[in-house]
Amino acid sequence: LTTCPVICAENATACPTPSCAAGLTLCADGSCADSCSSRANRNPCPQTCLPFACPKIIEDYETCQRDFEAFYANEEVCREQEEDAKNSFSAGPLSILGLWLMAVTMSVLG
Repeated sequence: LTTCPVICAENATACPTPSCAAGLTLCADGSCADSCSSRANRNPCPQTCLPFACPKIIEDYETCQRDFEAFYANEEVCREQEEDAKNSFSAGPLSILGLWLMAVTMSVLG
């Protein structure tokens, strides 16, 4: 058995296992502990569309991939959408600048 790869979700209720066992606290890194103050607590979910680290699941790797395939696929879609949004080019400001330069040039040339 191993820890399944982290599952990132919109919030706790969207997780396959929405909470930790009784008496444990869900830490930002997805681990369940008595106290999160002594942990590094780095959130492993960098996407803004899926910012919540679900509680870690202990299972064999093949079972993780099979049972949580939809969650991992959703993370990939989220990651691609955010990369596309980051890499998209908006020509709006440049078009306005181009029109302004053309108007200035035309007025100077008369």
